[in-house]
Amino acid sequence: MGEYATLWGLRRIYNVTALVSPGMKKSLKMFPALSLPSLEGRSQMTGSREEWRKVGRSGGSLYNFSLIEAASAGLLGPHLFQIQNSPFEMHLFSQFQDDLRREFAFSKQIQDQVNGFLREVERKRRGGSASEAELTFVGFHVRRGDYGPHVKKLFQGKLPGVEFFESAMTYFRKKFADDVAFVGASDDPQFIKATLSHHPDVFFAPGEYY
Repeated sequence: MGEYATLWGLRRIYNVTALVSPGMKKSLKMFPALSLPSLEGRSQMTGSREEWRKVGRSGGSLYNFSLIEAASAGLLGPHLFQIQNSPFEMHLFSQFQDDLRREFAFSKQIQDQVNGFLREVERKRRGGSASEAELTFVGFHVRRGDYGPHVKKLFQGKLPGVEFFESAMTYFRKKFADDVAFVGASDDPQFIKATLSHHPDVFFAPGEYY
């Protein structure tokens, strides 16, 4: 999503032609309103492999993607450019938040499934009791899997422990006067269920997460 938003922002700011790869299109298929066309089927614009110039990180920095802006601005010549290294340039798309919310609108089928799940969560959270206060849903995604080694290698850091989640939940309980339900998702569901399932206001989203 960050890559798509960055590409969308470049198109909007610099008025360049922007296409997404078939792989990106497939991975974002849950958003049927995406407006950027796919590279697939656009042979008149694809050119040969040798014509593409790759632009990504520069200057030895993990987060320096100034080359993609230079390419979009025409400073690197009239070429076909392929963006790589997973840019996530918020300054390019933060001003277009309303537009991107429409781009990233879930399909009706997914929205119906989510609303049904949240209604069931609310029923369980209320326990049959009536309340005039609106229930607030707080979702959190706990990424583990490959991210632990990634954080250690690049930042000499470690993943947050259970204490972090406990502290965060305490904050939201105080903010919303206990009219809150937490919905957790993780690529390691065994971890979050083992460490957080004893909280009666914590629920776990079904499915698989990456």
